[in-house]
Amino acid sequence: MTEIIVKPEPADQPDVEALMPLSDKVAAELYPCDARPSFDFKALASSGLVMFVARTTNGTAAGCCALILNAKNTEEIKRMIVHPSFRKLGVGKALVSSLFDVAYEKGILLLLLEVGIRNVAAKYMYQNAGFRERRPFANHKASTNSRFMELSALECGFAKPA
Repeated sequence: MTEIIVKPEPADQPDVEALMPLSDKVAAELYPCDARPSFDFKALASSGLVMFVARTTNGTAAGCCALILNAKNTEEIKRMIVHPSFRKLGVGKALVSSLFDVAYEKGILLLLLEVGIRNVAAKYMYQNAGFRERRPFANHKASTNSRFMELSALECGFAKPA
């Protein structure tokens, strides 16, 4: 297995920016045009977004995702994408594990996400990590194309000890 190192990095790097069209391409293949909200990492960088990049030991960007601070000690995972060359090698799992570590350090109580119903591999990975379905959150609205998931710090053990 390829060793993967995940850490927070700026979103405005060419190899990280190159992953975003892949995310859009996957979404376009799975969902009709009107079901795909646009997402601008650069615009959100000043609002508490932290980009996590998974790199191989030689520095190749294998995948990334964003973590956005929401109200009341919750964070939302946005736009996780793994480059096709690195799929099924544990990159997504490494990204989620790193998010758990950050949540622990920051005292976050709940990780939230939205996943498309046709993105079966992603939903399966999240379920295996302990996420469970929940109602829409923040400014998200219920959709036939989406499922909302959460992982409680108390249930999975990523919360700081009392």
